[in-house]
Amino acid sequence: MKFISGSDGYIVLELLGIVLMIPGLITVYLAKMIANKYRLSEKVVCNFEEELNEKELTEFKNNRAILIVKVIGMMMLLPGLIWIIIALSIK
Repeated sequence: MKFISGSDGYIVLELLGIVLMIPGLITVYLAKMIANKYRLSEKVVCNFEEELNEKELTEFKNNRAILIVKVIGMMMLLPGLIWIIIALSIK
């Protein structure tokens, strides 16, 4: 006896892929807030600090911290996206 058969199995795979994508999407969407809340810009290392003035350095570190959070969010999103692509290609 099969629990899930036919096209219902693909729907479950697609829904599971969407569920796996949700935390990554939330992380990417809220990246600026996450970076500011945990003060990640203070932990960013810049190799060319002496070439930038204070405002440029602060902006660079803030943008870099946001980018790192967004990349982590995209890495969290990737397994769900792959799952959906596989489910749609099998259909």
